[in-house]
Amino acid sequence: FLWFFQANYVNMEFKKSPDNFFVEEVMAPTLSGGKYFYYILEKKGIDSPHAIALVEEKNHARVFSSGLKDSDAHTLQWICAEKELVQPKDNSIGLIFKGRSNQKIFVGMHSANRFRITLRALSLIERKFLSSDLRKTAFPNYFDEQRFNEKTISAGTELLRENWEGAVKAVLTERLGFESEKSVAIKDLVAKNWGGWKMLAESPAMPESKKPIFRHLEGGGSFKDTIRLLDSKSISIACRAAQSLQFNKLLAAEIL
Repeated sequence: FLWFFQANYVNMEFKKSPDNFFVEEVMAPTLSGGKYFYYILEKKGIDSPHAIALVEEKNHARVFSSGLKDSDAHTLQWICAEKELVQPKDNSIGLIFKGRSNQKIFVGMHSANRFRITLRALSLIERKFLSSDLRKTAFPNYFDEQRFNEKTISAGTELLRENWEGAVKAVLTERLGFESEKSVAIKDLVAKNWGGWKMLAESPAMPESKKPIFRHLEGGGSFKDTIRLLDSKSISIACRAAQSLQFNKLLAAEIL
């Protein structure tokens, strides 16, 4: 949106900062009691990993979250822990207790993000555009480098290349950098024993939901057919990331 607007209206000023950029996770957890204490983590000028690390250090507890929020913003995101949390002595972080649940927050649990940006030095034409004409205008969803890295796009890239084994392996073994200890352990197990389908299918450490994948491969099934057995959300995210990256490349060639 900002690329489109700044390309057509030159007066507007926008600087990505906690004063001008607000992000709120949209999530409606069931808080009817349980072992997990749920909080809204409010932060300014600090990214999620560092903020969560400060909370964990202060409380000597593992903190679970749904998404990553960057440092150049004022953000609200959901977190939980198995104990009541005390707020760190840091002006960039705040905690708001919301209730308790038996469900642990997992990566991707929130349904959406709500954004609010502050634009300054607007001309009358720009104000009119924002108040009435913006809804009639289509603009490109132009992602930046925060959205993409080798880990987030590798599975989708392998799918585009029709490298089915590479895509399956990427989904099952590559760490995304913000996962539970259990998820990391399972991915490490698969990576270390890639090709040992019988062992993986019979491993007590392997979740029952994943065992059909390895039984299929043990029986001679193709990697292409195996993709249908993978978590549909993981495949969807991989495809959208790869598609968006291709879009960015084509759009960049047009505007640079």
